[in-house]
Amino acid sequence: MDTTNLTLEDDISLKPLPYDPSLLPGPVSENLMLAWTILTAVVSLLGNSVVVIATLRDGVIRLDRRTVILIRNIAIADMGFSVRILLTVQVMVTKSVDYGGVMCFTTLLVARFYAWADAVLICALNISKLGSLLSPLNARLRTSKSGHILATVVWTASGVSVLLLCVSLLSLCRGVDELVKFCP
Repeated sequence: MDTTNLTLEDDISLKPLPYDPSLLPGPVSENLMLAWTILTAVVSLLGNSVVVIATLRDGVIRLDRRTVILIRNIAIADMGFSVRILLTVQVMVTKSVDYGGVMCFTTLLVARFYAWADAVLICALNISKLGSLLSPLNARLRTSKSGHILATVVWTASGVSVLLLCVSLLSLCRGVDELVKFCP
C-alpha cells in the first residue's frame, strides 16, 4: 500500500498489524530490563542519599532554607519510590507475584503515596522558586518554618489521597482477593 498520499478517508488503522515473532521479548531483553531496573534503583537510592546528607549539613547547598527543605523531601520521596522499584525486581526474576493480594495492594498504595508526594513537592519547589524570582525582597517570608509546614501539608495530603484511594477500591471489591486486579 502506498502511504505517500493517505487521506482521512483511508481506513488503515483498523487493519491488524502483521505478526512478527522477533518482536516478542526474549531472554536477552528480559535480562537487559532486569539490569536496567536494578541499576536505576541503586543509582537513585545512592544519589538521593547524597542529596539528603548534603541538605542536612548547613552551608553545603547555598539556597534559602525553604528550598533546601523541599529538595530534601523530594529526595526522600524518590528514595521511597526506588524501594518500590526494587520490589519489582523480585517479580521480574521469579516471573510471579509471590507476596499475594494484600502485599501487592500495599505496594501499589505505597507507590502511589510516594509518587503523589514527589510530584506535588516538585510543583511546590517550582512555585517557591517562582516566588523568589518575582519578589526577591520578600526573602524573610521564605523561612525554614514555612518549608516544614509546606512539606508536612504535602505529605499529609499524600497520605489522605492514598487512604481515599484505598477506601474507594475496597468499596468496589468484595474481598482482598479481588484487589489483585488493581495490581500492576
